[in-house]
Formats: sequence, structure tokens, C-alpha cells
Amino acid sequence: MRIIFIRHAESIANASKRMQGHADYSLSNMGIEEAKKLQDRFYNEKLIPTHIYSSPLSRTFQTASIVCKNWKIEIKKWEKIIEHDVGVFSNLTWPEIESKFGTLIEGFDKGINWDLVDGAESYLDMSERANLVMEFLFENHSDEDTILIFTHGGIMQHLISAILKSNIVCKINIPNTAIFDFDFDKTRWIEKGFTQNNPAYFKVNRFCDASHITKEEILNDREVL
Repeated sequence: MRIIFIRHAESIANASKRMQGHADYSLSNMGIEEAKKLQDRFYNEKLIPTHIYSSPLSRTFQTASIVCKNWKIEIKKWEKIIEHDVGVFSNLTWPEIESKFGTLIEGFDKGINWDLVDGAESYLDMSERANLVMEFLFENHSDEDTILIFTHGGIMQHLISAILKSNIVCKINIPNTAIFDFDFDKTRWIEKGFTQNNPAYFKVNRFCDASHITKEEILNDREVL
């Protein structure tokens, strides 16, 4: 089974350094060009997916629609891979957050504690959601499937942890349209035992690969949830 995670292209909110979470923003002009570059990359690689999933938010579904227009495959909207809900921080820039929630920020900054933010999804809830996503994929797909998943930087860190069966979540700076590409033996991923320690059955093809966009675009990227 091949699973490819893709972060959405630059949104209007990314360009203005504005927190999004579940707020719905479309792609910026740069984001549209980034998505087209990824479309060209997949076309040149002769990639042919069997299934495509996308977060229902506009910035993600728009990215998927551009990247996947060469394939006559339904893009299924999937609520489980939506971005981290940032609660009352949604739609705000960081200076606006500091101005509006000054006292709260002092505690938040000590450990990026989303439990302090009204309406925000906790890290524990995100990890549980990511595990449910992986369970669904392995229960409902075969080793012959190639699955594209268009999602978001925040939840993607938890998805990477879940697919690697790690008990920690690492910070990953994920540029817009970056790719995480894995091959897995379905049965051995599900089974418990020594075969999971054998790398012959599991492969990382690409990890946070955004080589289809320029270094300048990566440097200008604003990783805002």
C-alpha cells in the first residue's frame, strides 16, 4: 500500500500570516502556482493514484482539484483530515492574538498548550483522530492501492506519528505542497510482532519533499495553521 500525504498550497491566510484552523480560506495566487507545479511533478513521474481524499476546507480541496485534474478519480472530502481547530485564535494574526489574549499567551507560550485556548482541539484529540485515520486506511484499502491525502500541516504531524506508530509527535516544518510518501505492507503494519522491525516491508520514499517549488517559495512560506 502506498500512502502519500500532501499539505495544501499557500492560502490567502498563509500569505497574511493569519491563523486558520477551521476557518475557510481559498488559495493565494502563489498557492495556485504551487499546486500546478505539483500537478506537473506527478504527471512527469507518471503517478496514477487509485484513491484521493481531501480535507473539506477550500484551501485543501482547491489544491487537490488542481493537482488531480489529469485523473478521472473522485476526490472524497474527509472530515477526519481537517486541520487542527485553533478555537478563538482562528482568523487572527499573532500580533492580534497577543493584543487580544495577553494574559492567556503567557501560559500558552510555555508549552504551546492548546488546552488553554477556548474552543481549540487538544493535541491528545488530534493524535486520537490521526490514529483513526490510519486505522480506516488500512482496514479499507489493499496493498495494491495508491492513496493521495490532501491535508494540513498541523494534523499532518500527528498523521506522520500515527503511520510510524510513534508514541511521540515531532515538530516538522512543512512547506506548502510538501509530500510525505510511504510504502507499507498492510498485513505486517496491522500485525503485532517481530516482522514490524523488518524494514524490508516498510519504506519512506519521500519525507517533507517540496523540491517542485523553489527555495525562495519555501523560504517565503508561512507555516500558519
